[in-house]
Amino acid sequence: MAISLIGLIVAWLPIWIGIICFQAGRKIEIAYMVRDKISLINAQKKLANFFTIYGILILIGLAMGLLFMVLLFSFGFPGNFEELNDYMQNDFY
Repeated sequence: MAISLIGLIVAWLPIWIGIICFQAGRKIEIAYMVRDKISLINAQKKLANFFTIYGILILIGLAMGLLFMVLLFSFGFPGNFEELNDYMQNDFY
C-alpha cells in the first residue's frame, strides 16, 4: 500500500506540473493574440506555481540528501573506507 502511495505521488507531480505549464502557455498565447493584460497576469501566476512546486521539490531533495549523508557517516562509512580502499587497490591494480 505504501509503495503505491509513493508511486502515485511521484507520478502525479510531473503530470500536474505539465498541466500547469500547458495552462500557462495557453494563457500567454491568448494574452499575445488579444493583447490582454489579465491573461498575462494569470499566466505569470501559473508560472509562479510552477517555480514554487519545483522549489519545494528541490528543498525536499536537499533535505533528503543531507539526511542520507548524516546517516551514512553516522553508521560507519568512514570506518569502512580504509577497507574499501585496500580492497580496490589489491583487486584492481
